[in-house]
Amino acid sequence: MQRWQWLSEGGKLQASVAAMKTSTDLHTNLPSCPSLAPLEAVVFDWSGTLVDFGVQAPAHALIAAFAQAFDFALTSHEVREALRQGEAELLTALARLPSVQERWRAEFGRDLNVADLEKVSQCYLPLQAELARAHGQLIPGAAASNAFLRLVGVRVGILAPYPRAVMTSLLEQVAEQGFFADATVCGDEVKDQTPSGSAQSLACLDRLGVSEPAHAVKVDDTPDGIAEGQRAGMWTVGVTLSGALCGWDERTYRRADALVREREHERIAALLRDAGADVVIETLGQLPGALCLIRSYLQEGRNPPRRRRGNATSVR
Repeated sequence: MQRWQWLSEGGKLQASVAAMKTSTDLHTNLPSCPSLAPLEAVVFDWSGTLVDFGVQAPAHALIAAFAQAFDFALTSHEVREALRQGEAELLTALARLPSVQERWRAEFGRDLNVADLEKVSQCYLPLQAELARAHGQLIPGAAASNAFLRLVGVRVGILAPYPRAVMTSLLEQVAEQGFFADATVCGDEVKDQTPSGSAQSLACLDRLGVSEPAHAVKVDDTPDGIAEGQRAGMWTVGVTLSGALCGWDERTYRRADALVREREHERIAALLRDAGADVVIETLGQLPGALCLIRSYLQEGRNPPRRRRGNATSVR
C-alpha cells in the first residue's frame, strides 16, 4: 500500500511517499488521486521508457550493424554515449564521438563519412526491427500506469523512433500486454525528428486533441527527449533507471544493491534535470505519483517552467 502526503515546506510543494515495498519491487501502487484535471494527455517515449528495459534493442542492433558492414567493433560505452542523444540521430551521434573517429582513422586510414553511415544504416534498420520485436516487453509499471490514466480520463500518446510499418506489429505486441494508446507518431511521419525540434511531440498533441501543451506531460529517458518536450511547452518527467543512460536490463536492476541503485538514479537524474525535467522517477512504477504532483502545480496556476534547469523533484 502507498499513502501520498502533500506537504508545504518553505513555500514549495513537495510530495512524500510512505510506502511498504521490497527493494526489488517495480510494480505501480496507485495513489489516491481521483482526477488529474486539468491534465489532458501523457505522451510516452518508446525504448527505455515504455518498453525495452535499458534500451537493449538499438544498442545490440548498432553493434551488430557496424560489425556486419565493416567488421568494426563498437564498444558498449560508445553506443551508450550515442544513445544519450535519443534514437532519431543515433548514427550521426555515434559518428561524432572522438573515440570512434580515432579508431576508424587508425583502421581505415580515412574519416567516417556519409556513405559509410548509409551502408551501416542498411544493415542497422532490419536488425533494429528484428530486435525491437524481441525486446518488446513492457517495462514493469507501464500497464498499471496505462490503466490509471484510463481510469482518470487522460489520453495516451506514443512517440516512436520506428517507421509505421515496424510499429504496427509492436503496438499489437504491447496491446497484448495491456498498454493501449490513443495516438502514435512514428519516425517516418514527421520531417523534423531532430533533437533541435519539437515537431513529433506537437504532432502527437494535435492527434490527441490537447487544448494546450501545458496540459500535457512528456515522459522520456534521454536529455534530448526531455528538452524536446520542454520546447513543445509540455511538462516533462525523466526516467532514470530503465533507460538508455543507465543501460541496465531488468534483471540487473532487480539485483542491484539499494545504495548502487540510489547513486545511479542520482547520477542520471542530474543529467535529466539539466535538460529541464520537472520531475524524475526511476521507472514508470512511480509515474502516477509524479502526475499527481504535476496536477497540483497546474491547480496552483503554474505552467511548465521554460528556462529553469536543475530543480526537478524526485518521486520515488
